[in-house]
Amino acid sequence: MRRPIRNLAGQRFGKLTAVEFVGVTHNGKAKWLCDCACGGSKTVVGRNLTRGHTSSCGCKLPRSGRCSESKEHLAWSEMLKRCRPTYGLDPHYHLIRVCDRWRSFANFLADMGPAPSPAHRLGRLNTRDHYRPGNCRWMTSQEQARLRRSNRIIEFRGQRRPLVEWSEISQRNYSTIMGRLNRGLTPAQALTR
Repeated sequence: MRRPIRNLAGQRFGKLTAVEFVGVTHNGKAKWLCDCACGGSKTVVGRNLTRGHTSSCGCKLPRSGRCSESKEHLAWSEMLKRCRPTYGLDPHYHLIRVCDRWRSFANFLADMGPAPSPAHRLGRLNTRDHYRPGNCRWMTSQEQARLRRSNRIIEFRGQRRPLVEWSEISQRNYSTIMGRLNRGLTPAQALTR
């Protein structure tokens, strides 16, 4: 005999508030549609709510520490973590901030959309500017590597590009171009000789 379904509507569990009963799982567990404090929503098995196993839509790590989040949410979490003053040894991180709008995962996801592929990660177009709409996009590791502060940017024929791109465009060896520049040649001389 099946036990009666406990009414969870209106009750809060962490960041989630149960809104309505939406059916049962294949093994008879009650499922609830929940609204999250971040603005998202999630369907959750009632038992997971009452036992504290699920307390958000995915906008924070579960208490168990297991990471069952989407790629987009992990990128958002890492972005917030990177902007804490105590993160890593990079002295520039304390200068970079996350815009107020992106303090909410729902807003971040609405602006960025899903990552185009598993190879894409969150990156900033201008590495000296903040995490905000217009300065961020999903990038491959290769695209991100070209935007590092340590890259040598060369201006040639009215265009500013990382040295690695000029190497590809000119079909000349990267270390050859770098050696020429280090000997004092101009970018035009280093790229056209």
